[in-house]
Amino acid sequence: MYIREYKTKNKKTKSIYVTHRLVEAYRDGSKVRQRIIMHLGTLNLPKAQLKELAYLLTCRISGQMSVVEENNELTELVDSLMQHHHFKEKKREEIIIEQSREDLTPVNLDTVSTAASRTLGPEIVANTIWERLGLDEILKECRFQPKQVSIAKALILGRLISPGSELKTWRWFNNTTSLTEMMDYDIKDIGKDAFYETGDLLLEYKKKIELLLSEREKVIFMLENRIFLYDLTNTYFEGSAKNNSDAELRKSRTNKAKVSFDM
Repeated sequence: MYIREYKTKNKKTKSIYVTHRLVEAYRDGSKVRQRIIMHLGTLNLPKAQLKELAYLLTCRISGQMSVVEENNELTELVDSLMQHHHFKEKKREEIIIEQSREDLTPVNLDTVSTAASRTLGPEIVANTIWERLGLDEILKECRFQPKQVSIAKALILGRLISPGSELKTWRWFNNTTSLTEMMDYDIKDIGKDAFYETGDLLLEYKKKIELLLSEREKVIFMLENRIFLYDLTNTYFEGSAKNNSDAELRKSRTNKAKVSFDM
């Protein structure tokens, strides 16, 4: 920041008077422009002291400590200018607040009521993940019709956000959630039987949906197929294992009687 001198001519008296302002240079694209930080009025100081004054004011405004020795005259001037600056800033803020109040309409809170309120936050998150996983396309590949895709979406996201039966999910969808506004197909007034039927359809295509979803997740998260090999030579478990036909009583390598897998 630096102090710049401004000359103004009085149109009536033709006299010229000088004022000073603290300005800051900034770049606007390829051009260098200036913004006024503080109006300083008229200063009767030599140019050398104007530079020092600009430095001291910059430190005060930015909340930094000055590393130069301040003389008493400049210190008093800085205090006076900062006091005037804070006064002007406070007045400006009061004017802005007052102007904003003119656009406000008083409301009696005792008369305020709400109706048909619906939840939104979890639905936004769940819908975003749904779209990212491409579940609409996955269900269509399983021969789901557009109406069935929307019902399946309500069922799946309903189980995620508010777990319950098909009947509870149907009630939640119609009375509680804003998910109704995020559907490609309007199913607001659909009967509960459609939810039961679509739930059965999801179970029927469960394996194919899981397979397609697994492939989709590999693409999204850049997962690689890996084979993990486990050495089961010394695998054993303790207990009677009466209901396990693959286990039989053997002597372990630690010379203790164990029930182990017949390898």
